Amino acid sequence: MDRNDLLIATRSVFLAQFNQRVPMVLAHSIGQLFNQADRASSMLEQRRLLAARQLIMSHDQKLEQQLSRQIEQLLHRSFQTAYSHFRPSFTEGLNATLSLVESASFEEELHIDQITLRFRQEAEEAIRDLNIRIALLLEQDVIKERENPFRTYIISRSFASALEETVAETGSDNELIPVLLAQLTTSMCPHIAPLYAALNELLAQHGIAAQLQLKVRKQSEPAAFAADNLLDLPDESPSVFTPDAQHSAAASGGREPPRAASPARSSAASSVGSSAGPVGAAPWGARSEDQFLDFVQSRPSASQALSQGAAPASAPNAMAGMGSGDSGGSGMVDLAAAPFMASSAEARASMARAPSWLSHIGQVGRSIQQFFSGHSLHQGAQGQGPVWDDAASLELRSVSAPLSQSLQSLIAVATPTADAMWRGDGQLRNLILEQRQQLGASTSDVNEAMTIDVVAMLFEFILRDEKVPAEVRAQLGRLQFLVLKIALQDPNLFARKNHPARMLVNRIGSISLGMQQNSESAARVNAEICRIVAIILADESEDLGLFVQMLDTLDAWVANELAHCEKMASSASQVLDSAKQRTLHFARITAMISDALSPYTIEPYLYDFLVTTWARVIELAGREAPHKATQYRLLVPDLIWSLAPKVDRDECKILLGLIPTMITTLREGVLTLNWTAEQLQELNLHLVDAHRLAMRVGSSPSQLLNAAPPPLSVMHEAFAPFVDAVQTHTASELEAVVLNPLFVQAEIDALEEKLNLIDQLIEAELGPQTSAEVVVDDVDLMACLSHGVGVEINFDGSARIAQLSWQAQHSDAIVLTWPDQSAPAVLSLRAFRRLFARDRVRFLEQAPLFDRAMNQLLASAEQVASTEAALPNMAMA
Repeated sequence: MDRNDLLIATRSVFLAQFNQRVPMVLAHSIGQLFNQADRASSMLEQRRLLAARQLIMSHDQKLEQQLSRQIEQLLHRSFQTAYSHFRPSFTEGLNATLSLVESASFEEELHIDQITLRFRQEAEEAIRDLNIRIALLLEQDVIKERENPFRTYIISRSFASALEETVAETGSDNELIPVLLAQLTTSMCPHIAPLYAALNELLAQHGIAAQLQLKVRKQSEPAAFAADNLLDLPDESPSVFTPDAQHSAAASGGREPPRAASPARSSAASSVGSSAGPVGAAPWGARSEDQFLDFVQSRPSASQALSQGAAPASAPNAMAGMGSGDSGGSGMVDLAAAPFMASSAEARASMARAPSWLSHIGQVGRSIQQFFSGHSLHQGAQGQGPVWDDAASLELRSVSAPLSQSLQSLIAVATPTADAMWRGDGQLRNLILEQRQQLGASTSDVNEAMTIDVVAMLFEFILRDEKVPAEVRAQLGRLQFLVLKIALQDPNLFARKNHPARMLVNRIGSISLGMQQNSESAARVNAEICRIVAIILADESEDLGLFVQMLDTLDAWVANELAHCEKMASSASQVLDSAKQRTLHFARITAMISDALSPYTIEPYLYDFLVTTWARVIELAGREAPHKATQYRLLVPDLIWSLAPKVDRDECKILLGLIPTMITTLREGVLTLNWTAEQLQELNLHLVDAHRLAMRVGSSPSQLLNAAPPPLSVMHEAFAPFVDAVQTHTASELEAVVLNPLFVQAEIDALEEKLNLIDQLIEAELGPQTSAEVVVDDVDLMACLSHGVGVEINFDGSARIAQLSWQAQHSDAIVLTWPDQSAPAVLSLRAFRRLFARDRVRFLEQAPLFDRAMNQLLASAEQVASTEAALPNMAMA
């Protein structure tokens, strides 16, 4: 088919598709406006929404006619201005008075450019393909979306112009235009992708494939060419497409070959503007910050590097490959990168209007460090470049009005949904880089220019951080413009780890990583993060307190999500606290009884009974029946005295009178330990033998005592401190105690629910505590402890991934939830510290998300700077 005929056919399909969908858009808008009015927060808003709905219902035919007329006029004019030297014959003689560059009085308020961007996001891949097909059809070397006669701008402009005309003709209130435009364009969004798919299908049927071959044209101009001259450059990109591309596409029957994703080349700020060569070989007009930005984008993520069988790009390799336009030597360009490649010169020209914050690529490491420390830049004398202030200041800064307005507009209109955050190549969109041209044109301050680039690069790392689930990264990506606005105002975002916005980003990263270990909670945490991001984006107060509130909200949600863990942690804390106190109490009772028995030589069975069994009876009575505890303590001196040989008959009489009371007390005490009848019988036999021997008047004291036995009254006086002892324990004593498993199990048995306390397994595995474990750095450890974080733990010889639950109010107990086990495990903070000191615990997140991005950016800057410093030596060698 002749080119003009094919263009006429494409134009007809475009108009038919548009006119066919207008009635559906109007009908949908009527319903949506009613729903919005029903949910309106004020009567004024409700009246405005209902008035807008009534206007569509009353003048739907007029709106359809105006939209049809406006789109046709804009399309005519669009064909007349398509590429500088192309004029299709069918446009000659048309009297299209509507100019594409005219600006209606309400255009700034309604943000036509943002509506255009929103439409483009609805069919990004289809529009990229159409841009390439139109360039091929018109035999152009360079892809320029603004030269595509079917671009989304004419759709958004047609809606704006049609509404203005309709409101003027009907005498309606101009205040309805923003409401109508917002709703009509929203209702139009679902129809954008099918509309452009129809155009691509028509062109593909006639052999116009969206596939081009790329040639690289090296620039011979010196790198130090003045940046001002860049504004006079022609629009052509350094990349040109071979004239036989169309023929090869036609030979394939219009079928598109498989697309190989190239993440390093599909970022918004294209690296094509840089020519091949090392850092020092800057392209014509390229600035140092552009070179560094290209390097940051060229670095693949860890998984990408592994999938490609290579390590992440080093500075020399990455910088040498920037702008080569050749992927693996194939000469084919990834379609996803084509629009950005085409606009590289324009984007760089726009950024050249903004002040440069980096005079030389070798200074990038120092510049980033200064920026993160709160230092400010100011423009030096002519030829001096930007200069850093000597003193750092973390005071709030004002943002220039044009940039502030531009950012507010982007936050309100250009923030996509989570689904729209994905590019055609499967990577997440860097929104700041996409809008770098507009943002750069809105600032004349060097600090603002640097902040835009630094935040864009930080999000480049955040969006590619594969420790964080992709769904969560998409939600965080929606906060880019808002975080940029905060960064422009508050340097504390980079200088202080406790900045509310930074803390919220970090907490979202850690929670999502920990929750992903539990597949059941992954979907719920993603939904909660989505809800929190939506609340933040909807707020217009610019109050950082909202970030604090959302951080508390997220923590509360996690606590509720892990409520079963909190209950278990509470029980474990109670068990551990009781077991510690009982262990220490028992140890002191045992020590006192042992000291009291030291002058005596007693049968081993009875010695062990007093030191272990009866000490447990006293300890238990002290917890459950304090009045009995004194009675049980008094038994100790009585029993010791009763076992000593009696020197006269008076002492024998006293013993005979004492034995029944002692037997009753002993029986009562051991039954609290659930002794069996056999155990009682054995104790009775030993006591009978011992007392029979003791009552042999005149027997040698040396057989049982190291000295003559004192009278019973003296024995009671000697044991008075033991009988009247009040047990108190210091925090350090409780912390150092090694738990007695008997008391731990006793406390666990007293609970209604099952508690899998693994302290004993850990103590058996690790052995005695070492001095290195005692002085473990609690600052680092406690900073990492938080509800819901992920850990890799090895307490039994094998490492396992677990989700950790820990709260300050239950600080002594840590609960671990395993992905493959239903029953959580509990361990004490002491046991966890021991594992941490021996590298048997590793937090899956070594550094918080925002901090990781900052560290990666600093490492990249230092890498580039060191490479630049090495280049002269390499050249001399």
